[in-house]
Amino acid sequence: MNIRERLVGALLRVYPFEWRREYGSELMELLLSRPLSAGICADVLWNGVRQRVRSLDPSTVLGLGMMLAVLAGLAWNIIAPRPYGEGWTGLLVPSSKTLPTIDVRPLNSELYLLFLRGTGCWRQLRRGGRPSRSGLAAMRICFIASIPIMVAGLLMLFGVMEVTVAGPGDTLTTFHEHGLTYTYYSRDHHSPAPLSILVAPLFRLPESWLWGTLGGSLGQWILRIFRNWLPT
Repeated sequence: MNIRERLVGALLRVYPFEWRREYGSELMELLLSRPLSAGICADVLWNGVRQRVRSLDPSTVLGLGMMLAVLAGLAWNIIAPRPYGEGWTGLLVPSSKTLPTIDVRPLNSELYLLFLRGTGCWRQLRRGGRPSRSGLAAMRICFIASIPIMVAGLLMLFGVMEVTVAGPGDTLTTFHEHGLTYTYYSRDHHSPAPLSILVAPLFRLPESWLWGTLGGSLGQWILRIFRNWLPT
């Protein structure tokens, strides 16, 4: 395989597998039969990215949106944390449960649980199938949204990111003063274990499946009622 064939093969890799299976051979023949300019390569890449985005599962897109929101909160906590009890940068809070010992606040809110139920219902209305598939879609959203927290836990575990504990009335510093440091809010100044931060989002997955499945069951019920109303 020469360099030209390797380049065309790399360009085709940008496209989703289903698209390559149906149209890949035609596009490869077309690209190998004409000169490859920078403009043609850019156009192929752009269309490949578009096809890749279009092929994404809706739950993946929603999960990425949630992930960006969590990432923004994490970044703002590191750059300019708010005082104890103020703002939305306190992503991690002590848990009242034995496991996990830390709660990821955005993934534990009533609004988020309602969002999972709505997503499960929407997925069921669009695609049908068993409600448990809506639960799997909700788990995917939860896992993708949790990636920034789990990465932060890994960085803390390996000593790349520091943790400072802030309680009521404490004076906080900014990124310019403390560097790559996460501010953990605790009334009794209890310092969290990095491993607890790493695994805390994983404890939300079963609950996410449950709420997604309940939403799927609601969607299934709506479909059943709608079909009964249709004239036979």
